[in-house]
Amino acid sequence: NTTEYAYQRGNYIRALEGVSSEIPFLTQFLDATLDAPISIAAAEALIATKEYDKWEGPVAFNDVVEIGLETDDPSIISLFSLHVSQVPEERIGEYPVLELMEAKLPVFEGMEFTETYLDLQRAIANLKREEYQAPDFQYNHPPNFKNFTTDPISVQFNTTKGTFAMDLFPMEAPLTVFDFVSKVDSGYYHQKPVHRVVPAFVIQTGCKRGDGWGSEDYTLRSEFNSIAYRTGVVGKASVGKDTEGVQWFVVHNPTPHLEMGYTAFAQVTEGMDVVRNIVQGDSVLTAQVIKR
Repeated sequence: NTTEYAYQRGNYIRALEGVSSEIPFLTQFLDATLDAPISIAAAEALIATKEYDKWEGPVAFNDVVEIGLETDDPSIISLFSLHVSQVPEERIGEYPVLELMEAKLPVFEGMEFTETYLDLQRAIANLKREEYQAPDFQYNHPPNFKNFTTDPISVQFNTTKGTFAMDLFPMEAPLTVFDFVSKVDSGYYHQKPVHRVVPAFVIQTGCKRGDGWGSEDYTLRSEFNSIAYRTGVVGKASVGKDTEGVQWFVVHNPTPHLEMGYTAFAQVTEGMDVVRNIVQGDSVLTAQVIKR
């Protein structure tokens, strides 16, 4: 399908990182109208070429950064902002993009693109030679306990690799669980690509853009609890306390470094072999509650 093709094409594009002769070719893919995996791969390849100190040719890297910022694409802007945020102080003068970055901040102020907003702030702080101060986020999705229950809740996912199921933990993470169930009931998780796969670590899905930079215009309160991140535990993706949204992940193996930093709210009970076989570009086809 188109999504799977886009991820494959992105891998081919990413293979050109460090090849200075391909800089003009890669730059043409900094285009918000393209499938996100393709434009992300191009941005990553261009940034890697610069960081490998392989940048040569008629195109200045700063001009490429400006092209990326002007796309108004959250993934492209985040990637270039992360690079700029890590530029050493002695090289900051090579990046005259402060004014442009400050102009882009209002575009991403809503909760829908929290990660891009934070990445821009980090870059701006570095360009100003200031210490970055992370904002204190206030979640804006009030709890709804109308359908609260302590009874077992199970959800089944049909994917391009097969079916797996999970049991949810309403007592340990009630706000997260019932927001998740409401999204399942609404069909939100139908046809969502698995945009991130790190072998022997994690799969992640739920992004409406299919690139990891998409969410809804709300955030949930973090619900850190005592659930250990053992094999098959399901957690909510976030970019800091009280920034959880609709993206979620399943860990392949025990990952204790995630504990008390990412809300754990479920456990895969059937089909862990399916989870392990999922690759980037596979999709969740349907999701449904099978017990409550």
